[in-house]
Amino acid sequence: AAIISCPLPAAASICREWPSLQALSDGLRYSQAITVAIGTRIPPATPAAFIQVPAVESSDICLLSLSHNVASETTPPGHGLIKAYWEAGAAAGAMTLDDDVI
Repeated sequence: AAIISCPLPAAASICREWPSLQALSDGLRYSQAITVAIGTRIPPATPAAFIQVPAVESSDICLLSLSHNVASETTPPGHGLIKAYWEAGAAAGAMTLDDDVI
């Protein structure tokens, strides 16, 4: 027995004796995502873990995660960590942009 931890296409090429892996890999389509993390000096004054961003406010960013409220060990005490998750279409369109542009 073996445990293989790698992307499916790599596992399919390693384990050629299992053609079902190759068939699964051939049908798999990966999505692209952009997540921007912002550290803050003080945490925002809300106990919320997630904030859904209305499309009227941003067509690119769909969700904010207040990571300091989800898992306090992700930030130093008294600080905040906000992650902005991009909508899939916007992320795919921005994959070639430099980080400074995003």
